[in-house]
Amino acid sequence: MAAQPQITDRAHRYRANKILPVEGQTCLFCGSTRLLVPDHWDGHPDHTTPDNLEVLCTSCNIAKGKAFVNANRGRRAHQYNPTSGGGAANVGEWLQAVGAITPHRGATYAGSNYGLTSTMSTEAAVDMIRATPQSKRRAFAAKIAAAKLARKNPFWSAPDARQTTPAHGGIAYHQSKRKPAATAKRAKEAKAESESFFSVPDEETLQKGFSKGQSLADMLRGNPGLRKLRTANPAAFDRGVKSIRKRGGRTNPASESADVFEEFHGFPSAEVITVKKKVHHHAHLAALGELVELDVWGVDNAGHQVTGFGGAVLATNEDKTQLFIEGGDQALNLREWGIRKPHEMETIGQLVGISYFTNKTHLGDEGGEAVYVHKMRTTNDNGKHVTVKIATYPDLIYDVRNEQLLISGGSYEILREGINK
Repeated sequence: MAAQPQITDRAHRYRANKILPVEGQTCLFCGSTRLLVPDHWDGHPDHTTPDNLEVLCTSCNIAKGKAFVNANRGRRAHQYNPTSGGGAANVGEWLQAVGAITPHRGATYAGSNYGLTSTMSTEAAVDMIRATPQSKRRAFAAKIAAAKLARKNPFWSAPDARQTTPAHGGIAYHQSKRKPAATAKRAKEAKAESESFFSVPDEETLQKGFSKGQSLADMLRGNPGLRKLRTANPAAFDRGVKSIRKRGGRTNPASESADVFEEFHGFPSAEVITVKKKVHHHAHLAALGELVELDVWGVDNAGHQVTGFGGAVLATNEDKTQLFIEGGDQALNLREWGIRKPHEMETIGQLVGISYFTNKTHLGDEGGEAVYVHKMRTTNDNGKHVTVKIATYPDLIYDVRNEQLLISGGSYEILREGINK
C-alpha cells in the first residue's frame, strides 16, 4: 500500500477552504459575518475532515489558538512552507505575487513608488508566496512601508549616516559646508517689499485714519485700494501698518473693545476690568545657529519648505528643553497654508525637519562650519539613522500679530552632538 503523500499546513488550510466555504455563514463563537475562516476544531491543521471543521471569525480564531497553546492542545501551524521554484527575489516580485492574489492590494501598490501592476497568474503567485521565507517578507514589508511614508510625507527620507563618528553620534549631519545665500536674499526681498509698500499713496490714508482713532478694520471696509494691497502682500502690509503706528499713528483699543462687547451682549459696557498677570520672559537664550530651513507637514496636508528667515536665530533655554526662533524675518503668508481667516495664534503644521548653520568644533571631522540637518523622530542606532516610532513631531505655531514662529511639544532633546529625536 502506497504511503499518503505529505502536504504542507498551508495546503491543509487551502483544502479546508474548499471543504467548508465560509460565504454566507457566521462565526460559531460570536456570530460575526465578517472576516470568516475555517478552523480545525481539535487544533490540528492536518486533521482536515468535514466533521473537524468549524467557521470562526479571525478574532475568535486567534483567541482560540492562544487558548489552545496555553492548554497545550493541538499543534501550531507552520506558516512558511517552501516549495520548489524559489521565492520572491526582490520587493518587485513580491508585489507582483501579492497583487495577483489580492487585486485590491495590487491596485494600491500600483500607485506607489514601485509603480507595479501584476500580470502573474494566481497559481504562480501562490507558489512564489509559499516559497518566500519570513525573513524576506519582513524586509519587503519594511521597504513597502518606507515607500508609503515617503509618498505621504515628501520630507521623509533616511538621513545619510556616513558622516557619523563616536563623538558625533550621527544625530546631526552635514548638508553643506557653505553658508546658503538664501538668508541674505530673503532679507533683501523683505526690505524691497517694505519699501514698495511705503511707495503707495495709501500710506497717507492709514496715517490719517490712525490719527483720527479709526480702527484698521474700519479703514479696510471703506477703502477697496487698501483691501487689494493687503491681499496682494499681507506680510509686507502688516509690517507697514506696524511701522506707521510706531511713527505716531494712534488707535483707540478701549473704544474698539467696548464696541465688540456691545455687539456681543446687546448692551454697552459699564466698567473696565484691569487684569494683571505674570509673564515669564527669557532674558538670555543659548544660540544654536542661524536658522536655514524648516520642513513642515502643514494643516493643509501638504509639505512646506520654509526658508529666508533674514538672520533668525535657532536657540534653546538654559534647561535645553525648548527650541526658540528669535529675530530675523519670520513673516508667513497663511493663505499659502490654506488659512484664509486666521486667529491671532494658528497651528500651521507638524515640524518634521530643521536645518541651521553654525560652527561645532568638538565634533572633529564631522564638525566645523556647516549647515546641520535634523529630521525629527530620528536618532542614531549603531551608525544608522532610524525612525523612533514612539516619538512625536513638534507642532509649529504662528503668532500672527507678532509674526513669530513657536515650536510646541514634540519628543526632541538637545544634546551636545545636536538635536535628537
